[in-house]
Amino acid sequence: MIEWVVETGAANRRHPHDPHKGDAMSNTNIADKLKQTIDDLDLDKHVNELVIQVETAFTAAREKVGTLAAEHGGDVEAFLDKASATIGERTEGRYASHVDKVRETVSTAVTRLAEYRPSTTPVTPVEEIEPPTAE
Repeated sequence: MIEWVVETGAANRRHPHDPHKGDAMSNTNIADKLKQTIDDLDLDKHVNELVIQVETAFTAAREKVGTLAAEHGGDVEAFLDKASATIGERTEGRYASHVDKVRETVSTAVTRLAEYRPSTTPVTPVEEIEPPTAE
């Protein structure tokens, strides 16, 4: 908040063109009303619920992409082989280094995406081990 400095020392005097200037209580009242409205709307709860929904959706999408990458990684590699050969033939190998670089980048990306597929092995709970009894 910018405060007015008045040479006469009347910093809290109301400005003739703005009835709220110099009124520290009006700023406090606005802040209190805003806080009360946020509390009434329960915004914290709604924001937390939204975050959970977004995280769940992102995780599901990432797992789906990972599954697709794992299932079709061989198809992608076959396509890359065919595309690299075709480009090499038509350009007489002039762009071989660029094609190899793109091929490696795509192949690495598919491999990394495949790591996000959900685990296929079920998680078995570890049985609790009873502590030895003191005799």
